[in-house]
Amino acid sequence: MTPSLRPCLQGAFMAMLLAAGLWVWSTGIDGPYLFDDFVTPLNDPASQSLDAWRQNLSITLRPVTKLTYAAEVDSGIAVDPSLRRIVSLLLLAAAAVALGVLTFRLTSIGAYGSALLAALWFAHPVHADAVLLLSGRSAMVSVAFLLAALLALERSHRWTAALLFGLACLSRETALAGLMPLVVLAMSGPHNSAAKAWREIAPTLLVAVFAACWMFSTQRYADLAEYSLLGRPLWSSFISQVSAVPVGLGLLLQPSNLSIDYGIPLATRLSAPTFVLGVLLYAAAAGGIVLALTRSRAIAVGLALWLAALLPTQSFVPKLDALTNRPLSLALAGLLLAAAPLIVAASNRLRTSYGERTPLIPLAALTCGGLLFVATAVMTLHRAQLFRSDLALWQAAAMKSSANVRPHLQYAALLKRIGRDHEAWRVAATAQRIDPLNSQAATMARLFRTGDIMQ
Repeated sequence: MTPSLRPCLQGAFMAMLLAAGLWVWSTGIDGPYLFDDFVTPLNDPASQSLDAWRQNLSITLRPVTKLTYAAEVDSGIAVDPSLRRIVSLLLLAAAAVALGVLTFRLTSIGAYGSALLAALWFAHPVHADAVLLLSGRSAMVSVAFLLAALLALERSHRWTAALLFGLACLSRETALAGLMPLVVLAMSGPHNSAAKAWREIAPTLLVAVFAACWMFSTQRYADLAEYSLLGRPLWSSFISQVSAVPVGLGLLLQPSNLSIDYGIPLATRLSAPTFVLGVLLYAAAAGGIVLALTRSRAIAVGLALWLAALLPTQSFVPKLDALTNRPLSLALAGLLLAAAPLIVAASNRLRTSYGERTPLIPLAALTCGGLLFVATAVMTLHRAQLFRSDLALWQAAAMKSSANVRPHLQYAALLKRIGRDHEAWRVAATAQRIDPLNSQAATMARLFRTGDIMQ
């Protein structure tokens, strides 16, 4: 292959993967506003226009995310939710490109391998909540800015990195934990001394202090913290949220089990296997960062990215749902980045063992990666289509929930609304069997049990 032809083929390969990913996600674009969308952005004061955003800037949560909503209203595209989802999808595409370039620069996996890993991340159905629910956009905006900040810092653009990190923090408060992979990246640079690492990361540290001060001085962040802590036992929440870490890892590997509202039983005791495994995973990631710091930047940064994605929501701060999808999006990016050097090492070992078949090894690896991409894309195609209606979403969630009444109650209410009374009663009765003490389930089962149903 001539040197002049190689960049063209690489560009065509990347464009093909990007186009395929965009097509897969496009199947879920055409749908109405969904449940949480009616809270944010539709009824959020700061999201109604650019003027409203400016007036509410000092008191609102996640001002950068709200700015995107406000700009959509003023541009006229807010009348069609599908157009707003395209904005979220483009943010996902930009984040995937940043991940691919970062993987290429931190590893020797090459352009094709980097593009394929980024495409696997792009096409994974775990992003559905952040792309197809407009209320989940804050997760995607913060991920895009954080990956861009890492790429800028890797190229020694420290002030640009600091600015991008600040935008990530003001898009979603959990992005503050993204300081961890940025520090690891600065410390793991080739021939980096402590003084050089400090110079690289100092602007980002200043921005982190500014973002933290902004949050502490804004009442809405205090209200959010109070809501998280109110009425939720700290210790039992901690156990459940840490036990959700291995469960979330399993969902990334089996994306067909993803849901908008989980009914998976989580640990309530320190001795529970999932809690112990969650603690071990955290410890292994921390140890891996230390061991890889001077050996593999990609592994160290990838593990730090995984920790940064999960620690804010899967540790001590109680939250309404111990297991949710949005932190898993960034966690998957970290795992793929950390996996890239391991893939290269495995390929090199095979080349050493089967030298006479060396040209076939990269082709076999790309073929396996391509098949994995197709399988992932098919699952995303199926999941994205669920977001075209509330009914399909809650039906899928109820089918996967054996321990959570909420998906069943939501599904029953939607069935009742469209006149499918008998089905609504059966679903409400299922919710009552799951939790006989749930007053809402009992009330719905009684109200939906009409004379026509009894006959």
